[in-house]
Amino acid sequence: MFRIEVNRLSTFLKGLWGLPSEKAKEVAFDLAQRWISTNWKAYLKYEAMFEKYDVTGDGKPGGGGEYEVQLGFGWTNGVALQLLDQFGDRLISASASLSFSFGVVVFCGGLLAVL
Repeated sequence: MFRIEVNRLSTFLKGLWGLPSEKAKEVAFDLAQRWISTNWKAYLKYEAMFEKYDVTGDGKPGGGGEYEVQLGFGWTNGVALQLLDQFGDRLISASASLSFSFGVVVFCGGLLAVL
């Protein structure tokens, strides 16, 4: 299983975004889109956010590390909100049943409820 931990992703994205390269910014946006999409799928499927995700799945929680995967993990919630703030005007939702704007309201409400 491949997993990604959000604190490492956040640091990596900040570094990419800070480079004077349009390609680096495109990669940062692509990774942000994938991360938010994974968060969104997990929220729709499990009604929860996780500390780690299995990046080969559809929002499934990841595994490994010092302890079991945490629900509503502060890093995940904070980074999701930061990415929605930074890239929200460009991000798209994979859900055909909800418009992204309504979905973001529901998603952010769920984030705030667990903070």
